[in-house]
Amino acid sequence: MTIVAAPAHIPSGHAARVQAGCSRCVQTESWWSTAPYRDPASQLPPHRTMARLGPRGIIVHITRSWEPSPPPWEHTRRPIAIRGGLVTASFEGNTTRGRVSLWQASTWRSGSFVTVWVLFGRPRPTAAQVRRAQRVLDATRYPVWRVKR
Repeated sequence: MTIVAAPAHIPSGHAARVQAGCSRCVQTESWWSTAPYRDPASQLPPHRTMARLGPRGIIVHITRSWEPSPPPWEHTRRPIAIRGGLVTASFEGNTTRGRVSLWQASTWRSGSFVTVWVLFGRPRPTAAQVRRAQRVLDATRYPVWRVKR
């Protein structure tokens, strides 16, 4: 199998290639945070980093993946645009008792399935937090993936 699978490039962020769920699957993780990132690359939600996130804090975590036989809906391209009404503090794995909130989306980009998590350090993010997180997402680049079996 030939794989050209770079992680999403988040300016001033970090990235890692992680073991995927099947032998022919590919997965990368990229993240950016206003607090020191304290979790392993594939830990979602990032519990230790969330615990240190202040009320003005933001975490952006992007997973890119590919599998040999994905469902057709996985190839749907959607905008990556934070919608305030879709931010919730009620999500599985929220160990902050609702202090941290989450916006998430998924889409197809450049040969990979992309899952985006944006965590905010308060139950309802401020407009400034949303704008800052959106700027990070808008600046993120997705190098083309080429995965051949």
